[in-house]
Amino acid sequence: MRKLRLLHLNAGTKIGGTETMLLRFLDRVDRNQFDVFVGAFFPGGELLDEAEKRKANIVLLNQTESANLFQIFKGFVKLYKFLKNNQIDIIQIYGFWTNIGGRIAAKLAKVPIVITGQRTEDTWRKSFHSFLDRFTSRWIDLYVSVFNKGKELLINRERIPANKIEVVHNGIDLYWTSQAANIEKHFPTIGMIAAFNQFKAQEVLIQAAPKIIEKFPSAKFILAGCGNNEKKISETITRLGLNPHFTMPGFIKDIR
Repeated sequence: MRKLRLLHLNAGTKIGGTETMLLRFLDRVDRNQFDVFVGAFFPGGELLDEAEKRKANIVLLNQTESANLFQIFKGFVKLYKFLKNNQIDIIQIYGFWTNIGGRIAAKLAKVPIVITGQRTEDTWRKSFHSFLDRFTSRWIDLYVSVFNKGKELLINRERIPANKIEVVHNGIDLYWTSQAANIEKHFPTIGMIAAFNQFKAQEVLIQAAPKIIEKFPSAKFILAGCGNNEKKISETITRLGLNPHFTMPGFIKDIR
């Protein structure tokens, strides 16, 4: 009996929470049961390299984030051919537009099982986005939300049947965290580990920093991560005169 062929399909390759979860999955997946593929549309990050190190098969559909309609169509056709030629049994899709295109391609390629995720509240969604989600939900076998509010939104906003949704919280491997070095600290340290984008709102912590420093003058802040808002965040720290208190080490592979 051949192994099940599982494709995790993401929009980009920059590593954030979703991508970290995917890499943790690759560390633990039963290789005797699954042959795992990891695919993405946009280059520019380390996801596929890290997935390959974990012995996953990788596929880059090679689009740019500013792709025109013709390029998007080519990427869609390439995805369809990949699903068909590699006889993918299960596809799990991340991100709204990747989901819409991935669901259609999976339907045409007759992929037996299609799984999608709800990892944020997606407050940017308009009625048009909800319509597309509902229209293509007929081709979804399972929605996986990482939080209870996500399931509520799928039911109430998108009108997805509750029996098609499971909540699976992101877990913390206590053995993994216990291996971290025990570094003695002589000052209050506040850390934030997140992608630099508008949804993570590092600015809120920065705006709170002066009040914290007023009470704890030696307080230090560490903002770990990378993303499109990195320059803006750095400029805000400088403008508020907080550089002596803030460190931005960038993307950290081993967050311990």
